Amino acid sequence: MLLGRISESRLARVKWSGIALWAVLALLVIIPVIVFLLAAFSPRMLNLGSQWFTFSSITAALQGYTGEGLFNSVWVSTTVAFLATSGAIAIAWLVQRTNMLGGRVIGALMWVLLLIPTWIMTIGWTNLIQPGELATALGFNTSGLYNLFLGPRASCSF
Repeated sequence: MLLGRISESRLARVKWSGIALWAVLALLVIIPVIVFLLAAFSPRMLNLGSQWFTFSSITAALQGYTGEGLFNSVWVSTTVAFLATSGAIAIAWLVQRTNMLGGRVIGALMWVLLLIPTWIMTIGWTNLIQPGELATALGFNTSGLYNLFLGPRASCSF
């Protein structure tokens, strides 16, 4: 009797909007990701190949230009994350723990930086180091730096 009341009260508290949200997420995100992973690891399950379980598609993705791109992405993002974190800690410490001139302005500019979409900054940095753009106009040769980050075969046109 008590068990029946508990389950009825829980059912009364169910938010139908939450159930609808999870149903939409399942249909638009969760199920497609699961099917994508099934196709990558078990092509025969979806009639896409003869093997029931394989790593061949993963191995193929980690070779050639794709593997090089993945490796470059990992080392660049790790380096940038380390440098950004170190710089942010240093700036935060200087602004909060010292009576640095312009500390309030720097704090406000940090919030402005967080409000700018990342793709705008990406385009800005790419245009800054791209050969023939701003840094070249200021007299700097940025082809080495550009090739270091985007690879020697990189062609960028915005």
